[in-house]
Amino acid sequence: MAVGWIHLKRSGLFSSEALVQIESNPYNYKLAPGYWKDAFGPAMVAQLRLLQKLSESAGVLTPAERAELMDIETKWMTLVKGGYVGAPRRGVEST
Repeated sequence: MAVGWIHLKRSGLFSSEALVQIESNPYNYKLAPGYWKDAFGPAMVAQLRLLQKLSESAGVLTPAERAELMDIETKWMTLVKGGYVGAPRRGVEST
């Protein structure tokens, strides 16, 4: 059994199988339906907005950090609306 496991790890089969599994799962690039999309995503957006307000009122937010937070907020809103973030698998258009 150990020889078979070593053979599997050293051959390209294991890594290519893992790559196929990752590319075929659409939820690697979007939020899963259910509580992830209905509760977790909007909660993260609200938390990000509150953090941004606190940072701006304290005067510790640089323009570069503000732009980064806006980019993150845009990505979260895309996920909440059901779109893709990142590089979707081939054949899937981003919305």
